[in-house]
Formats: sequence, C-alpha cells, structure tokens
Amino acid sequence: MIRNKVKGFLIYLYVNIRELLFTNYIARFQGIFKNKHQIQSKKNTIYIVTTPEYGNIGDHAIADAEIRFSKMKYPGYRVIEIPDSKFDSYIYGLWLFAKKTDMIFLIGGGNFGTMYLSSEIIRRTIIRKCKRNRIVMFPQSVAINNTFFDYLQMKKSSRIYSAHKHILLLAREKNSHEYMKNVFSANQIIMAPDIVLTKTNPGHREIHEIKKVMFCIRNDSESEISQEKVGIMREWFINRGYEIVDFDTETYGRITTEERPGVLNKTYRKFKSVDYVVTDRLHGMIISVVSGTPCMALDNSTKKISGLYDSIRRPEVMLFDERGDLDNQLKVFEELRTYNYSNTKYIDYFNQIFDNLAF
Repeated sequence: MIRNKVKGFLIYLYVNIRELLFTNYIARFQGIFKNKHQIQSKKNTIYIVTTPEYGNIGDHAIADAEIRFSKMKYPGYRVIEIPDSKFDSYIYGLWLFAKKTDMIFLIGGGNFGTMYLSSEIIRRTIIRKCKRNRIVMFPQSVAINNTFFDYLQMKKSSRIYSAHKHILLLAREKNSHEYMKNVFSANQIIMAPDIVLTKTNPGHREIHEIKKVMFCIRNDSESEISQEKVGIMREWFINRGYEIVDFDTETYGRITTEERPGVLNKTYRKFKSVDYVVTDRLHGMIISVVSGTPCMALDNSTKKISGLYDSIRRPEVMLFDERGDLDNQLKVFEELRTYNYSNTKYIDYFNQIFDNLAF
C-alpha cells in the first residue's frame, strides 16, 4: 500500500513538472497579440473550448450539437469555436481580454478525469485563468482509474474547480453525477443527457428491399463484449436474411472543423439506412436514437452506455444482458421498429438548465 502511494506520488510530481516544461508558452504569448482584437469585440461571445479535430465522430457530433444549441439559446452572442490545435494561441487572450459577460463552454464527452489527462489539464488551465467568466462544462462522463495517482490528480482538479465561483458541471449519467458530487462538492453539479440528443431528426429514411443490421463495435481497451459473442449475433442475423453493415464512429484519422458537417451528415444517413444497430459505442447508441433506428446497446468497460441508458430509457433501445439468453434477446430486439425521433424533450431540458443558471 505504502509502496503504491509513493509510486503514485512520484508519477504525480513527474506529470506536474512535465506540464510546466512542455507547455507551449511561445504560442500562448504570441496568441495575445494574434487574437486580441477578435476577443476584445464589444459583442458578447460564447467560446466553445476545446472542440475535436481527431477522428471520433461521436465527439464531433457533441461539438456540432453544442454549437447549434448555443446559437439557438443565445442569438445575441457570437459563438467562436476553439479547436484543440488553437487552444494555446487563445488561452492567454481569453485570460486578459475576455469580457465578464462572455461565457466559456467546455466540450462534453467522456474524458473527465485521468484516463485522458491532457484534456483534464486543459480544463484546469481554462478554469484557473478565466475566473471572471461564467463556465459551463457540457455533459461529461468520468473516466478514471482507481490509483493513488488518480486520487492526487482529481484532488488537484477539485481545488482548482472549487476556486471558481461561476462554474456549472453537467454529468452525463448517474455514476458520473455521484462521483462529481463527492469530489467536486463545492461546485454546482447537474445531471444532464448527452447534448447530441438535442439534434433534430436527420432527414428521411432510406427504403430498401433487403433488411439490414449495422454492427458498430469498438476495437480498443473499452470493449467488453467477446468477438465470439459478436460472431454469434452476426450469424443469427445472416441466417434470417439480413445484410450486415460494418461501421465505426472512430475513424482513426483526422476530421477538421470544415469536414465535420459532411462527415456527420454521412454518418446520420448511414444509421438511417439500416433497420437495426448493434453497438458498444455510446454515440453508436445516441446516433441510433436520433436517427430513429432500433438499437441493441452492449455495455463497455467504462459503463457509460448502461449509465446513459438508465437516464434516457427509450423503448427503441434495448440494453443487452450478458447473463441472459442470447437468442431470446435477439428475438425481442427484432420486434422493435424504426420511428420518427423528436428532440423536444431534450431541448426543453437543456433550456431549463440554462434558464436557471445560478451564477
């Protein structure tokens, strides 16, 4: 126990020193002059920080939904997106020149914690520097390991967050909500579903003669379903005359902000082109819901899917029971039908949260 704590503390010190040494201070100081006039605009501004440029389509769907909601909710504000690559060139400018009436929206997702420490370090920097601005962290899921190093890192985050008096943290599901309330007890915390659920129904459904089922399955450390079981599911559908469509919301490449609309439109059309979706990706489930396509959700190692499933509880989504009879579950799943999705419930929910901001 003592040995693990010493090891965790040494790693904690190393990470802190590395953060100081490898921060791009040149880009940050240059950004003061580069972005000064844009930030000093007399018009009130919402800064959405830090949006993705990597290949995770689900995270791009979050960024798109945050931007759309911000423009709808605050029509008198400019909305400026600050992607990952531009963070260093903006942060000191925001610190020095952002008006008190400007707001900062932190991107939602599943990187709150130490498993994606670089994202947590960026959040700390924004919260530490922009103390006069209202900050909202859009719905996040906690991603953390149970080590002494993680404990020290989140204690550090808690100290920084608690020093900011105008911040709202939105937790994406029950487990994350409970964790945030325990560790970030000085901050205002509300549970809210994934912001992508506020998207409107993306167009008409494609009509086809052959029944289709999409498999959107992870190929990383978060995957918990065995390849053998996935193979049995695929065979079950093939034997009933279905065409199998393989798709992944992780492209393992780069998606720029300019490419995002086209990629998202193509993805929504893909989900609407099938009759069923089987997925262990959180946004595989969410995009299925928005697309009106029945979904069998397979939980993964982080339990994000079961957590969000419990909060949205839609009849068109079926959570796979690892201990249950596979054949019976697939038969029940096959009885589900496509539907027309309405985002009204979720728009109203987020409107209520922002109408009642208590800071």
